Amino acid sequence: MRDIEEILLKKGVSDSHIKDMKSTLNFNEDPFLFYYKEFENEKPVFKHIPLSKIKSLGCRGSSGLSWFDHACCRKGSNIDIRRSNRAYQYLEKQTLEEFQSFYKESPVRLIYFQDDDFYAVNGDGTHRTLWAKVTGAPTILAEITIAKKNPLAYMEFKGFCSSFYI
Repeated sequence: MRDIEEILLKKGVSDSHIKDMKSTLNFNEDPFLFYYKEFENEKPVFKHIPLSKIKSLGCRGSSGLSWFDHACCRKGSNIDIRRSNRAYQYLEKQTLEEFQSFYKESPVRLIYFQDDDFYAVNGDGTHRTLWAKVTGAPTILAEITIAKKNPLAYMEFKGFCSSFYI
C-alpha cells in the first residue's frame, strides 16, 4: 500500500477527519463482556449505524492503536494486510462515494453495549468497519446484537478492579 493519507486526501476525506482517525484509539471491549449480557434477537435486526458510535474493532483490533494505524497495518495491528490491501485498491479505483456505498449494502455484525451507548465489531466485518470509519462514511449496515449491563456483575467487576488500586 502506498501512502493511505495521500489517497484519502485525494479522494476528498478531510484533513481533520484523518487527524481524528490518527488520534482516536481502538479499545478492547473485553472488560465489558464481564458485566454485559447479550440478548438474542428472535429475528436478525439490521440498522444503519453511525460510524461515530463504533468504538472497537472487536477481537481483531489492537487496544491502544489508532484506527488509522490499523488501516495502515502498522506494527501491533492484528489486521490482515491482504484484506486491507484489497480495500485500498478498491479505494484507488473508485470515487469516495462509490467506495462508501458498499458499506450501506454489505452488513457487518456489531454488538451494542446499550448502557454505555457504543458498538463493537462482533465477529464479522472488521475490515469493512475499519475502512468505512477511516474514509469517513457516515453509516454502516449492521446486524445488531444488543447487550445490557448486569448490575450485580458490574458491581462485582468494579470491586475486583478496585482491589488492584489499594
